Amino acid sequence: MIFIKMGEVIRKIFSIEKKNIPYKGIKPKAADRSLSGPSFADQDVQKAAMALVHQSSTLVLATADETGPWSAPVYYVWLKGRFFFFSSPDSRHIRQALHTPKTAAAVYHSSESVKEIRGLQMEGRLMRISSPLLSLEVIRRYVDRYPFVRPFFSNLNTPDAGDFFSRFKARLYGFVPETVVYTDNRFGFGTRSSITLT
Repeated sequence: MIFIKMGEVIRKIFSIEKKNIPYKGIKPKAADRSLSGPSFADQDVQKAAMALVHQSSTLVLATADETGPWSAPVYYVWLKGRFFFFSSPDSRHIRQALHTPKTAAAVYHSSESVKEIRGLQMEGRLMRISSPLLSLEVIRRYVDRYPFVRPFFSNLNTPDAGDFFSRFKARLYGFVPETVVYTDNRFGFGTRSSITLT
C-alpha cells in the first residue's frame, strides 16, 4: 500500500502538462528531449537562455586534474561571448582549469519546483585576460553590476586589474563556452537543446 501511494505521489510530482506551465507570454511548444533537433521554437529557447545569463550572477566552474575533481562558484559578467570573473591564480579551480584544455561550467535558476528548473550546462576553456583595453571594459561592467567592489579600486575612472591584484591577489579570467546545452522544464519536463550563446 505504501509503495502504491508513493508511486501516485511521484507521478503527480512529475506530471507536467504544458497547458499549466506559465512562461511570461511565450507559448510553450511541443517538447523534444533529444539534442538533435528541438521541435519547440529556437527563438523562444534562445531568448530564455540569454535571459538566464543576464539575470544570474554566479557561474559554477567544474575542473579536474590528477589530484581529483573540484568545483567553485564565481561572480561573473557576460561580455563578448565570455563569462568574466576574478579569482586567485593560486586557487585550485584556476590551477586545474589552466592545466587542462577543457573546463565545464553551469549557470542555473534556483527553484523549489521541478516545473521551474532551468540552466546551462557548458564545456569550454579558461583564459587569463591580459589585454588592458578588455580588462578596463570588463572591470567597468563588473563594478556597475556589483557595486560592493567599488572600494576595491583606487581609481574608478580608470580601474586597473593590476591594482585589484595588488590588493586581493585576484586576476581576471574568462570562461569561453564552446558546447552549451540549455535545459528548461517550463517548455516540458526534460526539455533540452544545444544552443549558441550570443
